[in-house]
Amino acid sequence: MKESDKEFVLDEWFIYPEKSTIKRNDELIHLEPKIMEVLVYLIQNANRVVSREELTEKVWQSKFASDEVITRAISVLRKKLDDTGKVHRFIKTIPKHGYVLEYSNHIEAHVLPPFEIESEPNGIAPTINKLINPMWALIIAVAAIVMLVTVLAVNLFDNRAHQESDKIYIKVDDFEALDNLSSSEMVARVLSEQLITTLSNSEFAKISMQTESIVEIVNEVDFIINGGVKELEHEYHVNLHFVDGNSGDVLWSQSFAGDKKMWHQLVNNISKTIDYFISVAYKDNLNLKKLSLRNLQAAILIHQARELRFTEEKDSLDLSINILQNAHVSYPNEKQIMMELALAYFKNKDGYSSVEHLQLVKQLLERAEQAKYKKGIYWLVKALYQKINKEINIKQAIVLIEKNRLSEPKNIELLAILASFYQANGQYAEAMTLFSNVLAQEPNFSFALSHRAKIVSAKNKQTPKLMTN
Repeated sequence: MKESDKEFVLDEWFIYPEKSTIKRNDELIHLEPKIMEVLVYLIQNANRVVSREELTEKVWQSKFASDEVITRAISVLRKKLDDTGKVHRFIKTIPKHGYVLEYSNHIEAHVLPPFEIESEPNGIAPTINKLINPMWALIIAVAAIVMLVTVLAVNLFDNRAHQESDKIYIKVDDFEALDNLSSSEMVARVLSEQLITTLSNSEFAKISMQTESIVEIVNEVDFIINGGVKELEHEYHVNLHFVDGNSGDVLWSQSFAGDKKMWHQLVNNISKTIDYFISVAYKDNLNLKKLSLRNLQAAILIHQARELRFTEEKDSLDLSINILQNAHVSYPNEKQIMMELALAYFKNKDGYSSVEHLQLVKQLLERAEQAKYKKGIYWLVKALYQKINKEINIKQAIVLIEKNRLSEPKNIELLAILASFYQANGQYAEAMTLFSNVLAQEPNFSFALSHRAKIVSAKNKQTPKLMTN
């Protein structure tokens, strides 16, 4: 059996690496190619700790891959495998060492029965193995799966169901070979196809596309992605444009470059970058038509720092601070980054007792006030600082945080901290409502999980036991 033909069984999941797909009962889920490679490597090394460095070398085939890329890959795998509980079933984090896929039974490679996607009445989705072009087969399979999941799923993927009308509508134009070389044409074609494949599997994007078997017409698209590829010495250079779908104006452009021998990695990295950018824009309710590339890059760094803080692990909290410190140096005029950095100092495990951190928070607040910036999470940071320094009591802190709540409706950190203040003030009903809202959006937010569990535990202790004769 060739390595590429191996397929695996992991409890209730059938793993099809060649098709980059996993299956459970009648549920089919497509994985990004690199995400599937991570899963296969962890399976092949089950019950052994695999370091980030090893994943970088063996999966990315490079000496460098950012921590954020690896963290995202593990996070996506856990979500797709329904492994998002407080205690993970499969992929466990070993602090400072890496990850281990724990499995009590021996995982054997199998040749699983081929799966089919049942055809619609108009023959939209024939059996994958009967299609001539593998790439179009992948696109059609992904599109069919996405449509099926959209119809059937409720609260799927972290309990957040996104209606089709809510998604960001995108059209991917064919990328061009700017130097007219056949090799550049090949990279351009694959990049266009990979972007369609990746974004078709997104929770947040809706792709306008046309294939031999699927014709999907969208009268209005929000944005268009296009660009060109050219060779320059030993590298491929990609210029990507993000275009307003209504006016046709280029909103921003971004250049990417990669070694010619690693062109497939360049294609995957670009697709993942755009996919991540779309997810951040959706989750944080960003106005993409008004953001400059600089604003957007700052917003992505803020989002990354926030997601790291959700774990409440010390290494993640420290990394969150590090990201924001570097972002503050790169974007000194971005006031929101200043406030996010101040909040990160509070979230640090030692932050509440650290005189140094409190002094840094004070300086950041003073700079924001000098710039007359009292937006974003300013009032949250202000309330935390004054409460810790006993300048205000908890009721006054709640008032200050509530003052900002409506301007940051999707900021679940703000809601969770506000809920903890209600909890400390004995307003358990208000706290439970807010914690439930937070966990509906981010089920693995450790801070909210632990605080809500304390309320439930206290409530259960107060409930009198039923007397039986």
